Amino acid sequence: MDFGECTSTGRATVTEHRKAVERCRSRAEAAVMQSMSFFCLAMVVPWGYEPGLIGMQLDIRGNIFACDEATVYSNTVFDLGGAVTSVVDTDLHCRLGGKWYTALNAPIFRKLWHQVIADGHWRRHTWTIKADADAVFMPHRLATVVSSLSYLAKDGRGIFLNNCRFGLHGPLEVVSKRSLELFEKDGPSKCSLKLAPQEDAWLQKCLLQLGVLEIDRFDSLLAEPACKTPEWEDCSGPQTTFHPFKTAHAYKKCLKQMEWVDAHPSTSTITKTATTSTASTTTATITSSTTSVNTISATTKSEASSSLRTWATTARHFAKASEAKAAQDAGSHLVHWQGQKILG
Repeated sequence: MDFGECTSTGRATVTEHRKAVERCRSRAEAAVMQSMSFFCLAMVVPWGYEPGLIGMQLDIRGNIFACDEATVYSNTVFDLGGAVTSVVDTDLHCRLGGKWYTALNAPIFRKLWHQVIADGHWRRHTWTIKADADAVFMPHRLATVVSSLSYLAKDGRGIFLNNCRFGLHGPLEVVSKRSLELFEKDGPSKCSLKLAPQEDAWLQKCLLQLGVLEIDRFDSLLAEPACKTPEWEDCSGPQTTFHPFKTAHAYKKCLKQMEWVDAHPSTSTITKTATTSTASTTTATITSSTTSVNTISATTKSEASSSLRTWATTARHFAKASEAKAAQDAGSHLVHWQGQKILG
C-alpha cells in the first residue's frame, strides 16, 4: 500500500496539512474496514413470528446475513428456507418480572454464549454481534462505528459497546474478539446468574466483571422506544439498528427507509457520524469526537502535522492485515450453517 499521498512538505500551509490529514484519514479508514470482519448470530424461538421473520432476512440477505458469517440458534433444529438452526440445549420459555416486567432470560442467553464459545466461529472475526430477529440491523453502518475502535478492540482486555443510556439493551450486542477470549477463560467462574436476571444486564455486568472496557455509543447503535429514541419508528436516523419490527412488512419498510437514507446522506446525521472521528496525538488511537472535521482548519500547523503522523501510523498498522485478509477471502462471502455453506 502506497502512503505517498499521506505526506506534505515542511513548508506546507495549514490548509495543505489539513488536506494531507484528510488523505491519510481516508486511507487509514479504508485499511481498517478491510481488516475487520463480523460474526453475527441470533437466538430464535421455534414458535411465533420469529422463524418466518428470520427466514425472510435470510432470503434477502438482511440483518445478520449481511455479516461475513452468521448463525441462527434455537433449542431445536428447523429449516429456515435453505439453512438450518444450530442447537442450544435449553428451554426457551421464561417468565416476566423485575422493575420493568421484562423477560428474565439470563439463564437462556448464558447458555447461548457458552455455545457460541464452544462452536468457535467467533475466532475468525474481529467482532461478534448478537442481533434480535425483530431488529433491523445494517452491518455496514456498524463497520463505520467500530472502525475508530480497532486498537482498543485488539489490545488489553477488549471492548464492548453500550447501546443505550439506560444500560446495554439486548436487540444489538457488540463485543470484540478479545472480549470473548476473556469470557472463554474466566466467564464460567466469574459470570454467575447472580449478576442480573435479564440477559442484556447480565452480559454487561459479566463483561465489566471480566475487566472488559465499555464504550458508550448511544446515538449511533440502537434506536428503540425502550431507549426513548425520538421518532425511532421512522428509521431515518444514523443508527445501525432500529427495533422492534415484528412483521415482514414493517421490517422491510424500515429497511427500505434506511437504504434511502444511505443513498441520500444529507437527509440524516449519518454523514456527520461517519466523519467525526479525530486522532488522539497522545495515545495514537482513533477516538470518536463530536467536533466537525472542518475545525482542523483552525488548528496550528504543528497540530495538523501531529494528526498527519498519527493517521500515517494508523494506516501502516493496518496495511498488512487488510492485504492478508483480502488474499484469504478471495472475494467470497460465505455463511456457515452446521457444515452447510450458503453463497451470499
